[in-house]
Formats: sequence, structure tokens, C-alpha cells
Amino acid sequence: MHKHKVSETCIRSLLKTVSARLLEILIDTILLGVIYSLLGIPRPYEIAFSLSVVIECLCALATYVNERLWNKVQWGREVRDVSS
Repeated sequence: MHKHKVSETCIRSLLKTVSARLLEILIDTILLGVIYSLLGIPRPYEIAFSLSVVIECLCALATYVNERLWNKVQWGREVRDVSS
């Protein structure tokens, strides 16, 4: 019988977090920019981008910490040996 332990490296958790947040910054900037434009706010995309970066950096930190904590929990994980 083989015993396996599966875990993620810190760099993998970090790269997953960063890639998701970059996509979310783009989406947030477009949506907020359109809304700010419709409201007549000057420089809507500049403000939207700045706000998106701040929000997503805070969310990225929370996501990274959450990923690292969940990496310590084995509940719900299955590792199967496929060599048979």
C-alpha cells in the first residue's frame, strides 16, 4: 500500500492568485469604467483602474492566505494510485 500526500507549493498558490486577480482587475476596470462614464464622472477608467487594483490586492492577499490554510486540510482530498 502506498501512502501519498498531495500539497501545493507556495509559488503555485501565488501564481494562481495573481492570474485570477489580473483577470478580475481587467473585468472590474471595464465594468466600473462604464458605470462611471454613464454617471459623468471625469476620468472614469483611471479611477476605476485604481479602485480595482486596491480591491483586488486586498482580495489577493485573502485568497492566498485561504489557499495556504486549506492546503493544510486533508479533508475532501483524494489521491489515487493509477499504476495498477
